[in-house]
Amino acid sequence: MLSGFAHTEPFDPFLISLQKKYPINTQFMQWVLKTHKTKLALPSLLETWGVINQDAAATYNGILNTVVLKPEYTIADVQANGKAKRRVKTITELEHSEPAVWAVRSGTIFHELSHAEFDWLPKSKEPADAALLKLLSTEFDEYLKQNHRNFSATDRRIARSELFAYFRDETLATLVNSFDEILLQNGYFSSNQTCRNSNAVLNFITRNPNQDPSEFLLLGGDVDFTQVSLPVLFVKGKDAQINSSHPISAKLKQHLWAQLTLHYAPVRTKNELLRWMNTQPNLLKLIAPCRSQIR
Repeated sequence: MLSGFAHTEPFDPFLISLQKKYPINTQFMQWVLKTHKTKLALPSLLETWGVINQDAAATYNGILNTVVLKPEYTIADVQANGKAKRRVKTITELEHSEPAVWAVRSGTIFHELSHAEFDWLPKSKEPADAALLKLLSTEFDEYLKQNHRNFSATDRRIARSELFAYFRDETLATLVNSFDEILLQNGYFSSNQTCRNSNAVLNFITRNPNQDPSEFLLLGGDVDFTQVSLPVLFVKGKDAQINSSHPISAKLKQHLWAQLTLHYAPVRTKNELLRWMNTQPNLLKLIAPCRSQIR
């Protein structure tokens, strides 16, 4: 049995905080989790003792439609009636409690919530959702059948949801890493919350006198997030890497990104991310102390 059941509201604070910190709209996932009546639970005693799922930081139980997270991913709020109600931690709470691994924790949570979304997708009327599901159940299934013969029919079915969830996990990681990279390249150090003008920043502004020094600069080349390699899949102790030169790779990326773009409207390149960051006063003020010296 699972312990610590709660209804879907506990997912909203995490998803709202994700939307506030990065350019990705999570309202669709919030709606799906409510509509699908997805539940949150803590590990059962068997999981806590390591008898089952001992290596899993989090899991999704499709039969019970329940996301199971270890206690460190969650927090209990005391209600007006004095009872505690558990929810998923926000991005800020994850950062404060575990600064070294908060990004991994966030990706893991997003991964499991994506499994719940995938469970709901057959009910969608959107062509992008239907096209993705069709590709996964036909051409992707045939690719696994031909190239990963150790995958049973059940493994291949599970692999569809795993690809969907791992793609979401990796996409969020790419966004978070690019966000942090832009801050660092522009002289902001998150570790001690200080800013300094690097030689790269000074040289760029010297070469581009019309550049507004108060803005974030794109130092280095642009990155197309939609062309990042598909993740390795892990299914019941087996793994599968999709060959990037096989036609199925490009098709999967196209359909996965089409579905994500429809519902989440994420930035698709590093340059788009930088332009979004330049519209955020709370981010621009991070580099303001050092940029004011060269105005």
